[in-house]
Amino acid sequence: MELRGKNPRGILDRVIDINVPVGSITVDVLLGIANELSFKSNYLHSSLRLRQASAGFILALAILFYVIWYLAVPPARPLYVLLLLAVSSAAVLIKAIYVQALLIPTEFFALNRREL
Repeated sequence: MELRGKNPRGILDRVIDINVPVGSITVDVLLGIANELSFKSNYLHSSLRLRQASAGFILALAILFYVIWYLAVPPARPLYVLLLLAVSSAAVLIKAIYVQALLIPTEFFALNRREL
């Protein structure tokens, strides 16, 4: 099943193709730096801020991805594609909100104290 047909690639496709890998690499770099800082007690607040920034970026990507995908897919789509979109969107959104909830400062510092 071809979702896009044989049309030439549009500007939206190119923007998505560039932003998804760049965003993923950016999030990984932020989390790597945050992980290194989390082992130093003087930098726990910086580690928390970097983790919050990366989690917020993931949440924004999760929401934007499905909005853009829904707009980019042609209107003549089978019902199972809509069902797949709804289930997948809900699962990714739940995961992104869970990660955000773990980064509430009181919870983060309590979990971090237990690890040290």
